[in-house]
Amino acid sequence: MHCDYDYSLAILPSKVNTKMMEQNRTMSRRSSSSSSITISSSGISVNSMTFSSTSTSIPTSPEESSPKSPAISVIYKPTQYRPYFLRHTNLDTKHLTFDQNVHLARIHYLRQNNLWRLIFISCCVPLFFITSNKVWNEYVTHKTVVNMEFITPNLVNIPSITLCVRLHLNGFENGTDYYLDGDLNLHHKIHHPNGTISSWKNSLTIEQVVKQCKLFTNTIVLVNKTMPVYDCESIVPIVISFQYGHKCFTYFSDIYGHWSRLPIEKRPYLQYDMFPSIQIILNEHLMSQKNGTKFSFVMDHIDRGKSNATSVFVMIHEKNNLPVMLKNSIRFVLPNNSMAIFYSEKSELLKPYPFDTNCFDDYDCTLPDTLINWNENLFPLPYGFHSSGECFIYCLSKRLNEECINFYSLLTERWIEHRLQDADNNSNSMMIPFCSMKHMSCQHSGYGKQLDYCLKQCRPSCIREWFTMSKVNSEPYNLTSITLYRSNEPSHWIEHVEATSLETFMGNIGGHMHVWLGISVVEIFNYIIRIVRLRQFSGILCCLFILFKRSRRQRRLQRSISQ
Repeated sequence: MHCDYDYSLAILPSKVNTKMMEQNRTMSRRSSSSSSITISSSGISVNSMTFSSTSTSIPTSPEESSPKSPAISVIYKPTQYRPYFLRHTNLDTKHLTFDQNVHLARIHYLRQNNLWRLIFISCCVPLFFITSNKVWNEYVTHKTVVNMEFITPNLVNIPSITLCVRLHLNGFENGTDYYLDGDLNLHHKIHHPNGTISSWKNSLTIEQVVKQCKLFTNTIVLVNKTMPVYDCESIVPIVISFQYGHKCFTYFSDIYGHWSRLPIEKRPYLQYDMFPSIQIILNEHLMSQKNGTKFSFVMDHIDRGKSNATSVFVMIHEKNNLPVMLKNSIRFVLPNNSMAIFYSEKSELLKPYPFDTNCFDDYDCTLPDTLINWNENLFPLPYGFHSSGECFIYCLSKRLNEECINFYSLLTERWIEHRLQDADNNSNSMMIPFCSMKHMSCQHSGYGKQLDYCLKQCRPSCIREWFTMSKVNSEPYNLTSITLYRSNEPSHWIEHVEATSLETFMGNIGGHMHVWLGISVVEIFNYIIRIVRLRQFSGILCCLFILFKRSRRQRRLQRSISQ
């Protein structure tokens, strides 16, 4: 083994000098097999390299060094170190001067190998902070990733079905006012030029729209009497709503917690292999004429001579929300046609705050109606409601219908009853007026702003169910009917999971620290242990403890004086 050594000249005290000489002798003995180091009066020879020292004498023992003339000690070190020349008088002092410290640091750190090391570290540290900042942002923002599975269900989950009929509105005629009563019936008041006022009521009930609604648990064998057939109204009550000039009726709704409170033994057991279905037969008088004129609740189409579409349309959606007509997909029902709708199901599992999905899992389906948070006095939104749909209806209705009813607003029968209970006892206390139809653009812009606000406030449930129409067929028939089937497509199960967990975050940070800085947890703990073992650190801890005790004494004295 060939080792090159360079000697550094430094002026050291006599005791330190002897120790260094002994170390140098042992090093020379160990390296004698591969290299030869010779110290003589004529010079120093290292591997056939001779360094002459004519003007300096190298002492071999402490006695040879005279205090009058400063001695020079030879310290053998690897070749990357350079000789440091200092005077003996300065080294005898306890501390070096500032200029000497700067000179030593400059010699040590600005060597060629240390300079490359400094450049390399200056490049690695910014890269570590850049990559760590990206990992930190992913962890702090609580982003989620989606895991999707396709599952063939054993049981069929039925959606909520909403039927809407447009009421006859002469919205842009002068001198016409509209009102809604507690049953969501539309009242007209027409102011004639001669000063007279004529009023008439535009009522619409579920019996006028739907003849029957049946839920068949078995579509394969309809004559099998062992398979029960349910009336849609007998399972959960129908929810009546009003929006965009339409009166709507919703089956299998859960915005008031009716479906969630239903016992399991009373819920319809729908097997996927039995192909259950829901059949709705509309009233045959829906498009008939009376006294030569259409019923008032039939849509007055501009192109009614060319189109045979009626005012009835259907929507399917999740149970804990009512559909928004301007956002949900709708299907118009053609008269004297049998419509077959095949729907698919999608379930989504969201993550609560602070994740970006921001779902809310504290909706209480068992909450009594008397404890509903109508006025936001007890809790902020969305607390105090049965479902997110009820919270959304309350939020939207409160902000749009303070003085009059917005034409685009979504109202329910329960909200109208609550509003009428809080109204004053005046002539119009049993009815709520609509806003002027002349300002439809203002109503629409206000509706859009409040819609976004209420969707953010009334956060969705952590388990959501989506239903979409995958296929729709319509054929001529002697009755107007709607039949819903579960399609043969598998159900979509979507789960949101955190993109960066705590374990992943710590692993990523530790990996970047080790790659760019070469630091590990073991080394960090070793540094901490070394710092704790230092006497200076223990002294700092003692000082901090004494200061803490003094502050406690002062606080006690202040308390005793104040008392």
